[in-house]
Formats: sequence, structure tokens, C-alpha cells
Amino acid sequence: MRRLPIVLAFTCPLWCQEFDLDSSMRLLSIAPGASLESSVKALDELGIPSSQAGMRGLLTRTSDSAFRFSRTPRSGPPELRSSDGKAKYLGNLSANPYDPDSISNRFGIYGSCYGPDSVNNPYGLYGSPFSPYSARNPYATEAPAIVTPDGKYLGKFSANRYDPDSVSNPFGRYGSPFSPDSINNPFGPYGSPFSPLSVHNPYAPARPGPARLTAPPGWSYRLLAPGR
Repeated sequence: MRRLPIVLAFTCPLWCQEFDLDSSMRLLSIAPGASLESSVKALDELGIPSSQAGMRGLLTRTSDSAFRFSRTPRSGPPELRSSDGKAKYLGNLSANPYDPDSISNRFGIYGSCYGPDSVNNPYGLYGSPFSPYSARNPYATEAPAIVTPDGKYLGKFSANRYDPDSVSNPFGRYGSPFSPDSINNPFGPYGSPFSPLSVHNPYAPARPGPARLTAPPGWSYRLLAPGR
């Protein structure tokens, strides 16, 4: 009996055929921890073709500033932004003394009493008891704003007890110990000593400041404040 040769045909999945090695490695670097197949399936759901041309389009999108901003860390304590019209980053409002950007780190640029942008500098624009933009001025109306990593406004980091947005106003939304949006609520997500989002958690995760992040052009935290 004549033996017929058996030909084994190996069919590679479509996603494997259309990607070269370089494209595959780039895709894995964009989505670390995910398999190549699952990543390509996700792209297919987004309408991005599984090809070298589609990969080039994806890389173009990931280089866009708005896309990079959407991928920034979303966990961690709130940060401070100036209310002087510049929305300047003033550090993380955190009890973590080891976070390099925390205002509780006395050796950091935002926690030092000598830092020009520190709310702890009694001679600086944001720490002086006489500056209208200071967190330490009991009469200031433009004290630094408190904003969470996902953009939620939590009032003003202010010593003014009469400002309705001040965290020093015990009857205001952002200063009351009973409000869910108050950093003074010991049972709330922003005031509990155990919450990773809390300003009072000394072990809250450190989060990079905007010097290491990029926001879309024209974006400002000030736009997130109620009534602004």
C-alpha cells in the first residue's frame, strides 16, 4: 500500500498574520500585562484595523497630549491648584511625608517652608497670611483649589471660615465633617485615614505631579470649580 504523505497545515490567526514583530512589541509596550491576542481584539472593538497601518494610527493617537492625559494615574490623594487664574500645580494635599510632591514633605519643593510655590512658605504667594491667594490668609477668597486625580473639585484649601467653599468652614459642603465631599469627614473617601484617596492617610500612594504628566492644551482645573 502506497503511503500518502500527510501534510499538516498550520493556520496562523489573522491577528498574527498581519502584525510584524516590531508592531507586536510596540503594542505590548502600550498595553503592558495584556496578551497580544487580547490587545488586538480590544483594538478591533475600537475600530482600529489589525495591520501595520492601524498600528501606526494607534501610535499617533497615543502620542497625542489628550490621550496621554487620559492615561494618567487616577488614584491617590487630591492635589492643590492655584486660584490666581493660572491653575498652577502646588503639590499633593497628602499626609504622606515621603511623597516628593506632598505638602507634608518638609524636604520637598511643595512642603518646604522655603519653596516659592509651597503653601508652607510664610513669605510666598500661596503661604503668606497676607496674600489673597494664600491658604493661610483667613480673609482670602482665592485660596488654592483642591482637586482629585480624576478632576473632582473638593473646595478651597483655605483658612477663611466664612468662604462657602473653604475646608475651614464647618457648615460648608467642603468643610463639614459630615459631607461626603469634605476632607474633614473621617469616614469619607477624602478624609478617612485608611482611604488611598484621603489627605489624612500617611501611607497614601505617591502620585507624579504635572511636571511628569501632560494635559491637553487650554485645560484648567479652575474650570471644574462650581460657578466658574
